[in-house]
Amino acid sequence: MADESFSVTDVSFTSDDTKATGETSQTQSSDDFGQSTVPLTVVSLNQQADSFRQQQKAVPELPSAKFQYSVWHDLKFVEVRGDELKAPRVRKAPVEEEKVLYKVVDEENKAVHHSIMGKEKTQHKIKMENWESAKYVSLSYQELNDRYQQNNMYRILARLRLVEYLNLPHNSITDISQFSFPKCEFLNLNNNYIASFKSLPKLPCIKYLLLETNSVGSLDGLRRFRSSGLEELYLAANPITFVPGYRSRVFQILPRLLMLDGIPKLESDLIKEPDLEDNNKGCVVA
Repeated sequence: MADESFSVTDVSFTSDDTKATGETSQTQSSDDFGQSTVPLTVVSLNQQADSFRQQQKAVPELPSAKFQYSVWHDLKFVEVRGDELKAPRVRKAPVEEEKVLYKVVDEENKAVHHSIMGKEKTQHKIKMENWESAKYVSLSYQELNDRYQQNNMYRILARLRLVEYLNLPHNSITDISQFSFPKCEFLNLNNNYIASFKSLPKLPCIKYLLLETNSVGSLDGLRRFRSSGLEELYLAANPITFVPGYRSRVFQILPRLLMLDGIPKLESDLIKEPDLEDNNKGCVVA
């Protein structure tokens, strides 16, 4: 029987039997030990995959692609306002793409976006956003990778004076301590890059604070929520949760807290930890 085993440096070939059945046979002599071998079936499949990729045509662009940079208040004949939307897109388009928006047309070759420009456009945007009246705001996954996008988000946060429910996960946020949400009772900042409680906004009425999957490594700054009436705090997947006595330390700082990481206050959480320090940083690996 012919030897169809070969090393990766050999010239690849496929027998007639392999082409017909997809099966291969391999024999290996003592001289072949130590060499890397590749079954002919694998080579054949890889060749087929390469051929398929080369023949595959480009995926056609979906009709919705022309709206990828559109914001609702840029569309014509739209009367809905920002405080009426459940999860509005607020991510600002690149400057070069904004010019393209006004060239987009529908099936009847009519302009999709309004043609308002300059100060009138700014006034129209502020009116349609109406963030000052918003009580429930969800601005997750806004892809704030560039400075101009971050500035646009911060512009909106500064206007949320009446917000009670604020959802901001997955936004790469590091610090929003310059903002104040005087009526906010629920704040979700999961999956961001917050490293300290000092990086949080002023929240005098907060009851539910979600900070899971961030970078909080210290309880420094947590005491500021002692008078806020905070009832539930979620810190799972933060470095601080690995500190010995973590739960007891949190409840000592916040005696009115009812729930931590989804678990109600336990009797074991009331044991006072010695040498309690707010600035206990880092995690301990046993």
